[in-house]
Amino acid sequence: FSDRDAGRSTERLWALTGRVRRDLSEGALNVSMDAFELGKVPEVLARLPLVESETATVGGRVALSFGAGLARAEGQVRIDGLNVAHPLLAREVVRDVGFDLDFAAELDPAKPRLVLHHARVNRRGVELRLRGDLLHPAERNDRQYRLHAEISPTPCQQVLEAIPTALVPALSGFELGGNFDLEVDA
Repeated sequence: FSDRDAGRSTERLWALTGRVRRDLSEGALNVSMDAFELGKVPEVLARLPLVESETATVGGRVALSFGAGLARAEGQVRIDGLNVAHPLLAREVVRDVGFDLDFAAELDPAKPRLVLHHARVNRRGVELRLRGDLLHPAERNDRQYRLHAEISPTPCQQVLEAIPTALVPALSGFELGGNFDLEVDA
């Protein structure tokens, strides 16, 4: 796929390969994206809570497979330079959001259940590792959620610098010593 039809360059933005049945009962797809600027897909950019993010980039690869009633996804994605504007996130625009994401997950739409085998989010050398199981059927009393999150010991100042200032404006200018680590089960 490229932005050729919009009268711009013929540079390839992403590629989709594989075979899949129409009912998604079987098959596999691979999506690969050379890092490209979001300004090349203005229709997508306009629907997101982003401002001044035309030069933000996204790239990576995602493999999808379907079978036995399950959808599986695994991949690595890198996002750089997003400017997010949403009142639930912060009062100010959260600028220069970027991270590397490595993940593997499985969805059972019949239950519906999402198993997050692993997700590693890395921002400026701070790695958050997640895994969990989310069961979300229509009946509220049958819902179950389990999540494990951890960060290995990391210098506190490095953790602070990895958090966009707009998310914690009261900590702007702080200098911290020591190490931070996290292990949470919810």
